[in-house]
Amino acid sequence: GHEMNTEIDPYEADLAWAVKLDKDNFIGKDVLVSRRQQGPRRQRRGVLMQERAFPRQGHAVCIGDQQIGTVSSGAFSPAMNACVAMAHIAVAQAKAGSEVTVVVRGKHHRARLQQVPFVRPKTKKRTIVKGGNNG
Repeated sequence: GHEMNTEIDPYEADLAWAVKLDKDNFIGKDVLVSRRQQGPRRQRRGVLMQERAFPRQGHAVCIGDQQIGTVSSGAFSPAMNACVAMAHIAVAQAKAGSEVTVVVRGKHHRARLQQVPFVRPKTKKRTIVKGGNNG
């Protein structure tokens, strides 16, 4: 998949809730136990584009000229009226609200990291989460 694969473990993909380490032995359990003890190298973050640009899988996420992560998937969000993406970001730079750029077709475009989901249901209305303080 896009958010989890052989290089991205469930802890980095924010899917730890699906890992049941208390179960009997299973294939990969030792690796998952080790990764959990070490802590994630990357964290999954939402990316809200501040400019008109369409981030796609594999695009670099940068602070200045330093790549800090990679887009795993992206699309236009009608609810946000903006392009959004999911990206795996180095833990040290993964703070929600951080200003970053996404390299699309060789050009750096302004964006902001944030927690996901971008849109949270609230009773019968939906709440659009803007900015990085959505917990």
